[in-house]
Amino acid sequence: MKKPAEKDLEKYLHFEYLSEIFTWLAVIIGAFLSFLPYSLFFDRKPLYILIFFVAIFSIVWFRLLPKKFSGREKNFIYYLASMVFIALVVHFTRGVESYLVFLYYLTSIATVVSMPLIQTIVIVGLAVFFILVEAFFYFGGEKFLMSLSLVALHIWGLILVVSYAHIIFREETRAFIKKEQSLIDKEKEIDRLRDEFVFIISHELRSPITAIRGYLSIIAQNKRLKKKVALVVEKMFRDSEILYNLVEDLLELSRIETGNLKFNPSAITIRKIFTQVLKEFKLPLKEKNIAIFSKVSKSLKTLADEERLRKILENLLANSIKQVEEFGKINISAQKTRDLVEFKIADNGISIPLERQKKIFEKFYSPAQKGTEIGLYLTKKLIEFQKGKIEIQPTEVKGNNVIFTLPAAS
Repeated sequence: MKKPAEKDLEKYLHFEYLSEIFTWLAVIIGAFLSFLPYSLFFDRKPLYILIFFVAIFSIVWFRLLPKKFSGREKNFIYYLASMVFIALVVHFTRGVESYLVFLYYLTSIATVVSMPLIQTIVIVGLAVFFILVEAFFYFGGEKFLMSLSLVALHIWGLILVVSYAHIIFREETRAFIKKEQSLIDKEKEIDRLRDEFVFIISHELRSPITAIRGYLSIIAQNKRLKKKVALVVEKMFRDSEILYNLVEDLLELSRIETGNLKFNPSAITIRKIFTQVLKEFKLPLKEKNIAIFSKVSKSLKTLADEERLRKILENLLANSIKQVEEFGKINISAQKTRDLVEFKIADNGISIPLERQKKIFEKFYSPAQKGTEIGLYLTKKLIEFQKGKIEIQPTEVKGNNVIFTLPAAS
């Protein structure tokens, strides 16, 4: 989701683009119309000079000025400059009698749509000032009273149009925000229902899967089974373990989403956890002939929830095994850096592409429809809940380095 500042910049860049289009339209059409005959006489030479300067200004303002200056301030200055140019155009085309007074209206409406109220008042106030000034060019003459009448008419029309545009635009904005909020609320409700559904289904699946694992464990302990049958039972038991872990991940994820996740942090000896986790992966490592090396100080401890730390290591190690080809290597280590413990799981498997590295910890991310990375998303959340961070560091050679931190035990 975009930040408010980014949204504002995007909005003002869009208005800047529209301003450029309309400025060039005004220059081109204005130059063409200046050659047409009119019943009211005016000197056209100043008008040509102004058109030339507006064209030069547009090139510099929209094309040569660096993009870093774009934003609300640049748009506001543009409207101020536009009012000055309009005032000069109106002045050289018979002042309050000019056919081009309507340009004040257009710029004022554009300000209403694109700028906050205070800036709008400043721009409209400037337009009113310039219109009033035009009347005083006839001060003391026969046309002074008629000019004041036209000035009053223009100002009344300008205020009326701007007020109406402001009301309509604010109402439209309010309706849009209300609709957008309604969609956000609906999405939140859908997310809540989905999380609730996942929790219920996971909870219901937990009991039968636990029972299946128990039965398979009992069967696997039977020494009278034939070798082929024993291998099949062993594989079934491993698959049931994967299914059980998936259900556990879904339940844990539901607890996170609903805010019911509870932690019991304590000082944990990391070497002990490493030994337990590596023991669980003995068979998958043997199947792919993967050599695994562990390096950690005997006394190194971390302040974390033991069950969640085991889950983090299991998920990351399972992912490494998935990436590593036959006869590959995995290094798992931990070391203290100031008040943190830095864990590192390095392998020489298939390197995770840079684009996938950015998304791999996202919720339900699915690379090329090959299953979701729910375990890695859960891993990231469990680490962050324990005041840690996780990242994948690029390697110069083939492989991946997954590094995460947790608080060190004092």
